[in-house]
Amino acid sequence: AEGPQLIYHRANAYRRSGFEYSQSVVAPKLIEDKKLFTDAYLVAANNIIKQAKEQGDSPKDFSLTLIRLLSSPKENKDAAFLLEMPRESGGRISLARDVILHAKIPARVARGVYLAKKQIKKKKIRSFLEVYDGKEWLLIDPKEITLKDPNNFVLWEKGNESILEVKGGSNSKV
Repeated sequence: AEGPQLIYHRANAYRRSGFEYSQSVVAPKLIEDKKLFTDAYLVAANNIIKQAKEQGDSPKDFSLTLIRLLSSPKENKDAAFLLEMPRESGGRISLARDVILHAKIPARVARGVYLAKKQIKKKKIRSFLEVYDGKEWLLIDPKEITLKDPNNFVLWEKGNESILEVKGGSNSKV
């Protein structure tokens, strides 16, 4: 086909009454051999980990503090330096995940739609961060820097892969 092609996807999500989100939680294994940071970036990552651990050592408190630090690069030279690091994809959320992983806390990117009581129509897929606290995966909204209720989250995908792949085309949007 030639010319612009449009594909629409519509989904209706309903909560079953009495349904509570549950997931079979198997303790995730950390990948030890992958170097996430090198040289000066490693020093900056270790510095920002130390700063975040001073505010709270639990995976939840550490992760929320770390995201706060990365969201204020003007106030934190290590955050500013790490945000300038060349990255393949993912931006600030992937950087937060990598720093959390470097701190030996399991973390992953989850993309989906968060359904709140207000603004239900025309929701867009967004990236969230999931952090494992030793018992369960916690859902963190990196924009609001808050924990979110997984019962209101419609998961589209886990990981940082592309949601849409186009062959022979360009300028695709999701």
